[in-house]
Amino acid sequence: MGPPTLTPGRHGLSMRLPLIALLAVGLAGGGWLLWQQNRPSQEERALAAQAAAVQQRAIAIRVTAAGSIRPITPVNISPKQPGRVSQLLVDQGGRVVAGMVLVTHDPAVAHRSDRIVQLQDGQITSDSSGQGERS
Repeated sequence: MGPPTLTPGRHGLSMRLPLIALLAVGLAGGGWLLWQQNRPSQEERALAAQAAAVQQRAIAIRVTAAGSIRPITPVNISPKQPGRVSQLLVDQGGRVVAGMVLVTHDPAVAHRSDRIVQLQDGQITSDSSGQGERS
């Protein structure tokens, strides 16, 4: 007898068929898993639908609020000489600086002070000592 020869038969094909089927299922499952991992999530798809091209432009911001504003340091202004104020030169809540003239007095009040300063258009036109009594 001669050496044995391999001849394809039913027995050889029946052993290969499960291996081929297992390989096909494995490739299909791996492909499906890879597709699932690389596809965008529902959140990413929703975000992409809302995305827009970036443009530089001015933004108008309006803030509406209810409440009260209080100064850090409240200041009460009281004159050294009693009398009538003839003109208030600043608005309530306005910003003032040291040395700024806030009010003008009735001339009768000015004569009782130790110094009289007269202004015109924000410039000192006269600066003299008062003639009257000091309180």
